[in-house]
This record gives sequence, structure tokens and C-alpha cells, in this order.
Amino acid sequence: MAETADNMTSEDPGALMKRILANRKSIAKAQFDMIASIGRMRSTMSDDDLRSFLVVECGIPRSDLPSIFAFDATLGSFEALLRKRCIPFHVVKALITTDADTRQAALDALADGTEVDIPTVARLRRLTIRNRIGASAYAERGRQRAMTAAASKQSHLRVQALGENVATLLSEIDAFTERFVGEPPCDPNEDVVDRSEACISAAVTLRSNARIVLREFKSVYGEVELPSKGVTGFRNGSHRHKLAAAHESLKRFADGKFAWYGKFSGFAFEHGYLWQTELQDALAYLLPCDPEQDPASDENAEAAKPLRFLEICAGAGGQAIGLLGAGFEPARLYDMDLNATRTLKKNWSWPVTRKRLEKVSDRDLQQFQGIDLLAGGVECRPFSQAGKQLGASDSRNLFDEAIRYVKVVRPRAFFFENVEGFTDKKFLKYRASVFRRLKALDYRIGLHKLNAHDFGLAQSRPRVVLVGVHKDEPGLFSLPKDGITTTMGEALADVIFPHRGLGDVDYDQWAKKWLANYGSKVATTVTSSLYKNKGKMKRRWENDLGFAVDPKHVGDGPAPLGSIEEPTTLPYLTVDVARVLQGFPRAWRFEGKADRQFHQIGNAFPPQMSKAVGLAIARALSGRMPNSIDAPPLVPFSEFLIGVKSATPTGSTRFTLNAMTIEDVEELRDSYGTKFPELQKLRAQAKRNRRARKRNAREYQQSQQSCGQVIETAEAEEPSTS
Repeated sequence: MAETADNMTSEDPGALMKRILANRKSIAKAQFDMIASIGRMRSTMSDDDLRSFLVVECGIPRSDLPSIFAFDATLGSFEALLRKRCIPFHVVKALITTDADTRQAALDALADGTEVDIPTVARLRRLTIRNRIGASAYAERGRQRAMTAAASKQSHLRVQALGENVATLLSEIDAFTERFVGEPPCDPNEDVVDRSEACISAAVTLRSNARIVLREFKSVYGEVELPSKGVTGFRNGSHRHKLAAAHESLKRFADGKFAWYGKFSGFAFEHGYLWQTELQDALAYLLPCDPEQDPASDENAEAAKPLRFLEICAGAGGQAIGLLGAGFEPARLYDMDLNATRTLKKNWSWPVTRKRLEKVSDRDLQQFQGIDLLAGGVECRPFSQAGKQLGASDSRNLFDEAIRYVKVVRPRAFFFENVEGFTDKKFLKYRASVFRRLKALDYRIGLHKLNAHDFGLAQSRPRVVLVGVHKDEPGLFSLPKDGITTTMGEALADVIFPHRGLGDVDYDQWAKKWLANYGSKVATTVTSSLYKNKGKMKRRWENDLGFAVDPKHVGDGPAPLGSIEEPTTLPYLTVDVARVLQGFPRAWRFEGKADRQFHQIGNAFPPQMSKAVGLAIARALSGRMPNSIDAPPLVPFSEFLIGVKSATPTGSTRFTLNAMTIEDVEELRDSYGTKFPELQKLRAQAKRNRRARKRNAREYQQSQQSCGQVIETAEAEEPSTS
């Protein structure tokens, strides 16, 4: 490398200059060729779809697209001149965005041989304006700009003064609530309304001070209207939404609509719990900023907030396991497969609903609005290269439903996993449509390719993840970096050959021979129907990877001692082998027959890959710098928790069986008839479960009431200002 550097330093400067000029010409040619190619693509799809496609898959900055699209109309007739002069794109962009007179002056200068750059275009624009309006008017315009700039320098002082007055107002509100509202009583029937003259006088003073702060707010910001969705979700809304909520809170206090006055209950935007603090929380947005705040305090604050996710097409839990390891807690998991939902319920105390995505109404989804993450392994068969690849015309395609979920839920971020076939050229227009609709919802979109082998699995499993982070979030999603790789021998030796070294010579030789031939290899993709494959894929697994593929043995355990007669015998491709190749925890148990278990495993998104994506999204939501995938998880993940369904009042864990509902039992009856074994037993158990749920709910409500969680306050007259 040092020798190469020496050769370059000793090279003739004239030759280097010639190379630089050639490179400049090549760059100019490439950029104009790209603009021409994009122009031709405009005839194949709408401009909106094309914009999204170019940003997500071609990496073209969105800010460049208006200039690229306008090139033919504004500079198309001058393309030969621009190519000849090797004009860089940032100058082309300046020529397109400036006014027609300035553009023509710059083009004339180029034709005369003058070098034109950004400062030249700016100077030509100033000269054009000066000549059009006259020297006196141009000087007057400059004076106006200078005055405006000087006034704007004082605006931050007014904002700071407003923040200090809001801090004083919040202190007065806290003093009022501490003196006259107090703590929630234990008796829900106790009258908590303070009708004393002192309370009314304090409320009037508080209202007067709020009016002063409100007038100051309007002098700084003017009238700030709430968005169409009102105050709902202001904590997760945009800065303008939070500012509007603070404005609304000031108006409530200025009008005396707080506590039990003005026909309002409590300190909330709507009637509610007296000890809520919504109005105060909204006002806190106006408090003075602390520019020297310790970054470590932000890290601790973010770590204290649990991240929640909603998952669709949850399957057997691969994605959920990974997200749990990345620090996310599930709010709800949806899947339509009976065995998959039973698997989820059996292994963890997750809220699981068995339902088709199309059957979940917008009203049901509204409870998850503003959630941290929406995730899902959207149905892959419409795009899989192993199928017919019908794409959008396939009735099983669920991307349109996934977009509906994003539109209704408005999560802070989302990611949808799919097969590599989704990126095929034949689906280009559909991908562009998906990108455009998601970007219209104010998300920054990225389509990323991952492989399970790069995340510590002994399997080559290429996948794509479509990630979106809302534009209001502070951070940047960065593609997870490669981790530690492993081989089939390292991952599967103890699973396939658990009896090595126990004295069976034939068994040990068999294991040694298999590990020598196949142990250093990496398996190909585990698919849901791999166990019954009879074609090219079966031969590959047998000849190249050393596994016998037979549906009759998919549920077998490892070969027992004394059963090996030939060292060339191949172990069967079983559920246990697939589970390890997919990275599921050893303690994870799957419901259904062996073939249904294999189906669940083959459809899963490996937990290690999900955890890596989850950690990257968590960093984007917290505003931290992107980090490698081996960063410590936000919440420790332990396989010992698998199967723990709840906790006793004393804190000791207990294990419970998967609780079936009446609907589950009825479905079994409909599928298998009344002769289904243990049908009566299952129905009786489901009824007991239902009674237990009702009893627990009743006890919970009683305990909440006894602690003063539900308080009804009487209304008093609004304090008089006289």
C-alpha cells in the first residue's frame, strides 16, 4: 500500500489533471444519463409512486427529485450545453429552482465560456432583481430584511420569559392542588369538593394569573389551533400539536375550567379523574429549555420508559421473542392460525388474539394509537419464488391491510418482514405503490436485506424488512451490522448426537463422520413445507447437507443408542433440527402435530434477526446513535421465563396450562364433530376458565374502588370574579 502511494506522489501532475478532467466528464455524463432514465420511467407509473421508489430503492435524495422531474421542461433544450461544460448537479439544481431571467443569464454566461457555480447564480439573481425593480427599491428591500433579522434575534428572549412565567403558574397550580385537592380518599363516596371561601379566592387568583400568561402566549405564538384529532395523543404528537395542547390548557385555566369549577372534573381535557394532570403536562411543553442537560439523564429516562409493540401475523413467536429481547413489551399479538396462537399462549403470558387481519376493525385498533412499534411477518406466499408469485393479485396478499394498520394506529415506527422475492423486478410497481402510501403517512421508509447467517444462525435465510420511522422521531434507523457466524456442526451436534461418548462405538463413528462431512456447512433456508419436499430441494438437503427428508419422521427425536448400523445413515430433518436452525429457545414448545409444528417454525422470522432490528429501531426512537447488533439488550431476556404465565400475590411464579376459551372448544367441535375426544372435558374446563376470569375482574374492580381509583366529584358553581 505504501508503494502505491509513493507511485501516485511521483506521478506527473499533468497526467493527474488529465485524469481529473476525464473523471469530471464521466460524472457529468452519468448524472445526465440518470436524469434521462428517470424521465423514461415516468411513463411507466405515477410520479408519486416513482418518487417513493427512487428514494427507497435507488437512494436518491427526495430533495433532488423536484429538480430531476423539472429538468426536461426547464433545461431540456440546453442539455447538450450542460453536458459539454460538465455542469455538476448542484448547479443544475440551482438553475432549475431560480427564476427564468436568472436562468437565462446563467445559460448565456455558460455559452460564452464563463464558469458558473452556486455563488454565480446567486449574484446573477441579485442583479436581475436590482435591474427589474430599480436600485432604490432594491436598497429599501435590503433595509427591511436587516430590520427583520434584528427583531428575530430578540424572539428567543420572549420565549424564555414566557417559559419562566409558565413555570411560576405551574408552581401556583401545584400549591392549589396540594392545599385544596389533596390525596385521593379511601372512601369512594366521600365528598371531596372544597366549597370554602379560601378555595374560591385561590381559584380566582389562579384564573387571573393564567389569563396574563395566555395573553403573553398569544403575543409570542398567536392563535395556535389544535389538529383535527384534538388533544388526543398530544404527548406523542408533533411539536405543533404539543404547542396547541399547551394553548388549550392555558385557555382552560384562564376560563376557570379546572378542578370542580366550570362544569369540569379534575385537571384533564375531558371529564375524568380529579387527580389527573393532563392540563399541567401540556403546559410543561412551554417551560424554559435546559441547553446544558446531561445526555446521561436522557439515556436513563428512555430506559425507564417501557417500549410497547403490536404484532400482526405473529406466527409461533419468533419475531415477538426477538423484540422482547430488544426491550419491547407486547400490547397485543394477532394471528389467524389456531396452532400458532396456542403456541404463543402456551409459552408466554402474552395478550394473543386469533383473528384474521381483515376482521380487526379500525375501532379495535384505535386503542393502540401512538404505540411505539407495529411489527409483523406479512404473508410471504404471494411473493415467494417457490410459489406462483401472483403478488398484489394474490388473495393472500396482506400488505394493503398492513398499510391500513399503520394508518389507523400511527405507530412511532413499524417493520414488516418478507421473503427476498418481494424485491423482484416484477413487483417494482407494487412496491412503489406501497412506499408511496406509507410515506404519505409521514414515515421515513427503508427496505433492507438481511441474512440469518449474519446473525449467528447456521442457516442461509435471506429476508427483507420494510422499516418506517415517523418523521417526528429524533433518531435514524441504521441497518444492523453483521454478527458472529456459526455452522451446522456447532449448532446441531448436541441436538442430533446427544449420546456421543457413552460407549457405543458405531454411534460415535456415525456422529464423527457426519460432523466431518457436513459440520462446517451452513444450511439452506428452512421453509414451512420443507419436510415433505420431493424434488431438487430434497436432493440438496440429502446430498449437500446430510439430512434425510421424510414426512413420516419429521417428529422424531434423536437416534437412540444401538440404532446405528451404518455410518452412512443420514439423520432425519426433524422439528428439533428446524427449531435450532431458526434460533428458537430450547424451552420453546410448539402446539399441534409434528407437521404443523414444522410449518410454524418454517414460517417464522428468527428471533436473533428480530432482536437486531428491534434494537436498531429502539435506538432510532430514543435518538441515540446507531450501534452494532451486539449492544446489550434494553431488557435482559431469560429462557427460564418461558412458560411462566402469571405471578401470585406473594411474588412467586406459577405455571398454568394454556387456557382454552369456549370459542376454541366450539371450533374443535365444528371441525371434528361431537365425537372429538375429551370434548366434554374441554368444554367444562373452558367454562371454569370463564368463571375465573369474571371473578378476577370483579375482585380487581373492588380492589381499585377500595383504593380510591374511581372517584365521582360533585359540581360546584364557578367562582365569581366580583
